[in-house]
Amino acid sequence: MARLPRPNVPLDIKLRVVLKQLGTFPETIDTLVEGATKGRRLGIEVEANLFVLACTLGCPVDSLQLDHDEALENREKLVELPNGRRKRTVVVPDGAIVLRYYPDANDPAHLFYRPHGAEYVGSHDVKTRVRGDHGQLSDNMLAKKERRRQRKLDPKRRRAKIPNRKRPWAKRSFPKRIKR
Repeated sequence: MARLPRPNVPLDIKLRVVLKQLGTFPETIDTLVEGATKGRRLGIEVEANLFVLACTLGCPVDSLQLDHDEALENREKLVELPNGRRKRTVVVPDGAIVLRYYPDANDPAHLFYRPHGAEYVGSHDVKTRVRGDHGQLSDNMLAKKERRRQRKLDPKRRRAKIPNRKRPWAKRSFPKRIKR
């Protein structure tokens, strides 16, 4: 299966994500990002806001990680097929070229900062490997389940169905009793 590389998240997107998560109004976010971009202090703004977010979540700044809400492996992909047509698909067919994720991988509306370790509430590690938000399956299990479902739909892997017929009981003799 073709796979897109994980794209680098630019600083202005990181700043938008942090400000959104801190509860800043959308109009204010645009103004703050434009001001930081003009002053070329994006990195400092991101670090300062990450510190505030880490204090709010009760974890160290080092443990904060960006989480794609709907994991990239579970997103639809815009695919170019061998015949030149393009289509959106969840599972990429053989010979197809993946162009981009849908929604985009760096879309601030689908990115969140989460603490990494399992000891923190809302952990990124737990959401990815153990269980998802609100008790659903983890991101890895959702991807595995989708791959399994697609494998069953593949005509090359289908088994020929045996027609149901009446099968008689097996005929065998019972052991003879030994008289004493």
